[in-house]
Amino acid sequence: MNRLWAGAAMALTAAGCTGPSLVTPAGRPVEQQPVAAAGPNDPYANVCHLQTERVGLGGDGGSGSAVLYRGRYLITAAHNVSSPIYNRVTRIEVRCGRRIIGDSAPDFILTGREWATANGYRWRRYSHDLGVIRLPRELPTSTPVELASDVPPAGAVVELAGYPGAGIADTRTMYAATGPVVADSRRGRLSYFIRTTTGNSGGPVWQRDGSRLRLVGIHVVGYRSAGAGARRVDDWFVRQVNAMIRELDARASRSRGERR
Repeated sequence: MNRLWAGAAMALTAAGCTGPSLVTPAGRPVEQQPVAAAGPNDPYANVCHLQTERVGLGGDGGSGSAVLYRGRYLITAAHNVSSPIYNRVTRIEVRCGRRIIGDSAPDFILTGREWATANGYRWRRYSHDLGVIRLPRELPTSTPVELASDVPPAGAVVELAGYPGAGIADTRTMYAATGPVVADSRRGRLSYFIRTTTGNSGGPVWQRDGSRLRLVGIHVVGYRSAGAGARRVDDWFVRQVNAMIRELDARASRSRGERR
């Protein structure tokens, strides 16, 4: 950890600060770097690329990131899959664990009822910016993600992964970076000193604990003076993810029944 980050964190601890803590690192935010090839227990196999198509005002679509959960589901930002009044998502191409997307065929093409958003979400309401996608079949992973509801304190190091766009990359190459938490537990938000851009939305923010991947947040808002921001994992997050999984499983069951 950078000495400035560590010193700031130690000063907060010594001062006995309570409530949301802040760290203000000096210098520029951490830059993301392309992900290199890894071994068989590759955590980046859990990082997925979303290519969306939309119809309506400002349609066309875009790209975002997501994280594989329990083999069958993707957790992402709600704004990647939500349909505001003026346009709607009609198609999502999913590719998981690809360091470079290129012209590779998608793992899945989704066209209808396979995604959901958290209760209470509306456009730019980042405290509720959470969505789940159900895949048609499970994808194997040797390093499954677990939800970690304990809040990383200011100064702790987290890792962000995803497919950034303008100003960093082309939205079709996987990047990652580790940096310090600069603010904890503010209305469900977790902020970190990492430069982000479009395309990062929905990507995982996690901490590694040996072979465990502890998901602490989903990236939802780009870097500002207070740092980039995730919708952090907490009790609300866990309840919403479980509720969306139940809803999507029920939809899939009804759809199978209708086809019989």
